[in-house]
Amino acid sequence: MYTALLKTLEDLRQRTARFRRVSLHLHSPDSKDWASLGGDATKNNRQVFLADDGAARFLKELQPNWDLVAVTDHMKCGYACRLSEATSSKDDCIVLPGMELNFKPDAALGCIRIHLLVVFPEKATKEDFAKILPSSIPCDDRRTGQEDIEGISLKEFVKKVHEHKGICIAAHVESNQGIRKRFRQTAVETLKLFSDADENDIEKANDVPESLRSYLVESGIDAVEIHSVAKSCHYRWTSQYNGKSFWIPTVLTHDAHCIEDFGKTDRTTHIKMTHRSLQGLKDALAFPDTRIRFPDNLPKAPNPRLLGIQIKGSDTSFFEDVTIAFAENLNCLIGVRGSGKSTAVEALRYAFGYNRTLNEVGKSLETSVREMQAANLTGSVIRVIYRMTSGEERILQATFDSKENYSTKVYSASGDFVDIPDVEASGDFPLRLYGWSEVETLGRSPARQRDLLDRLVPEIVPALKRRQQARTDLLSNRTIIQKHIQDLRTAYQANDGAIRRFNEYKSDFDKQNTADVKTLFSSLDLVNAKKSLLKQLQANATAILEELHRHNSTTLQADVTELLEAGSQELRDWWHGEESRRLNSLQPNRMSRNTSSKQLTA
Repeated sequence: MYTALLKTLEDLRQRTARFRRVSLHLHSPDSKDWASLGGDATKNNRQVFLADDGAARFLKELQPNWDLVAVTDHMKCGYACRLSEATSSKDDCIVLPGMELNFKPDAALGCIRIHLLVVFPEKATKEDFAKILPSSIPCDDRRTGQEDIEGISLKEFVKKVHEHKGICIAAHVESNQGIRKRFRQTAVETLKLFSDADENDIEKANDVPESLRSYLVESGIDAVEIHSVAKSCHYRWTSQYNGKSFWIPTVLTHDAHCIEDFGKTDRTTHIKMTHRSLQGLKDALAFPDTRIRFPDNLPKAPNPRLLGIQIKGSDTSFFEDVTIAFAENLNCLIGVRGSGKSTAVEALRYAFGYNRTLNEVGKSLETSVREMQAANLTGSVIRVIYRMTSGEERILQATFDSKENYSTKVYSASGDFVDIPDVEASGDFPLRLYGWSEVETLGRSPARQRDLLDRLVPEIVPALKRRQQARTDLLSNRTIIQKHIQDLRTAYQANDGAIRRFNEYKSDFDKQNTADVKTLFSSLDLVNAKKSLLKQLQANATAILEELHRHNSTTLQADVTELLEAGSQELRDWWHGEESRRLNSLQPNRMSRNTSSKQLTA
């Protein structure tokens, strides 16, 4: 029933910025060291992937693991360009053509060789890559992967890459001792950051500048690769350059060399972008603090979230037909005044049943919200699409009625009704909603600010519910107590004189209420109980006899009469036994009690 709505939302979500699974350092079967460190020989058969249909086979291996990859073979780009040409924006995984370069920087870094990743826009060709390489390097098909780029500074080379619309990333930035916020000042440790030189070569290069970080900032490099996710908090590549603060983005190095490496999800960088393209990647690198995430600092999935909202109205409502899709992260509704931003928020409020607690925001704000809802949502059908923690979609549907605070019904994605009387009370649809007016109030109220912070701590929510329940119970008890107090006051006012003389009356009563009197009244109570029971027995017997008489059952009537007489005799015997046991138990004043009993019996 809701299949079309879910598809519409998914199409709309494709136009929103969301975190994509990205690997910018991936090798292909055309790389010189493909599957050289292991991997199943059959699964990684180089010839299979280099065949005419090999690119399609390789893309199938990529699709389950990533949304965007850059294939970067050593000094070669032919297969990467072939893969990129075979993909489009509709595919599950987009391939950007790239190359891993052997680069010997200028004299500032001596004799070492560093690795750089160059990534070009989708559909780029081998000829586009050739424009950034020295003329001394042979064409792509003849390269061995051991060629070096030298005779040019890192800053000039990065500039050249940018001129041809590419990006440049420093690869293998790592250290056995772990990276710190600032690079170590010694040449040996500095070189270990992103060098593939062995220990002997590093020891020969003690004249390297003390701050490689500043060197990279000045070079204009687009990003650096880091190796350790656990220590990602230390990679704060921030520096001052020309009076401005720069932060070089960091991405995880994957360096996959076989099919088995593709499944290493802990090596995936999550990058927030709207379009899966090199331009989308560039936009994300410009805001690394909010658009780059590693597996360790992503929320644990699955998380409950809103997928979108649909409002279908009439000619008199604000929206006649609007569908809004939400991304899994921050969403912003942007529009001019009166474009319906607040109306969408108030539709969410109504669907989730929060109109029932509007009194908590204050009378003035409550009136304002209700007037807006009545003016803009009357006659509208609101559908909120919610993905639960289980991964299932639920549609919360409500027809707005200003006289009803809650009218939401819940359906599955297939249209089946789900019996959930109260969305909020069920606990399966958590949501914290604040309209614009509430945000303004929040900014002026420290108590509301503390309450908001409390609600962000999952463990405190049950405690807050218990506190609210205790307050509700106390309020209910207070009402009951106040009623009892009023009843007592009324009784006191009606019997003022008697109440004031209570102690006097009680004293007189105690003088008359001797042990003998108590015994007499106890016996009297017993006799009255007997009489009451016998009267009830007689009434029951009479009713039965009358019923039997109506049915003309003479024989049965005689049997019942005999049975009742036998029962009456047994009952009389039982009462006499009870009386004897009671009298025997009253040892003091035995004679007087017996006399009283005879008198009462007579």
